[in-house]
Amino acid sequence: MKTTVRFITKTTAVAVMLMITSLSLLAEAEMEPVFAEGTTVSPAGDYVVNTTDEVYYFQGKEYEVYDVTYEDSFMDMKIAVNLAPDCKSYIAYTDNFTVFYSCDENGFGVRKILFSNNKTREGFDTAKYNDQVVLKKRQILSKKKAIELIASNLPSMQTAQVWIAEL
Repeated sequence: MKTTVRFITKTTAVAVMLMITSLSLLAEAEMEPVFAEGTTVSPAGDYVVNTTDEVYYFQGKEYEVYDVTYEDSFMDMKIAVNLAPDCKSYIAYTDNFTVFYSCDENGFGVRKILFSNNKTREGFDTAKYNDQVVLKKRQILSKKKAIELIASNLPSMQTAQVWIAEL
């Protein structure tokens, strides 16, 4: 009788451990993998870039989408990356603005910004925009490096007015 009880107890313990292990592995699998992380020199603070399954469509092209989260969640955005094999174009966007990045003979940097309202437009620093027209002189960058440049530099274009406007 003692042997049977001991066997049932051990079997139950093993079953519970297997169930807990499988649940924890399932929970980890549901988390989006971290693609990149770093820091900014703006009030946004540190950032984490995660991959997503989303697809962004712009002018008949498909873009893969990355989520960028900052310490200050008001700065969170998405970055869409053109899947074309040639020089990639990137689109950083929120509900309030869309920033287009690309590479050309001058290098990699900001090319254009569209705003959803005037308050957001007033919250962007023109001088910082001009500083970011060329973030890297090289025309060819890895996707990861380009996304890191966008995530670390874009928040510095925004002044305190944007932060207040989004509240």
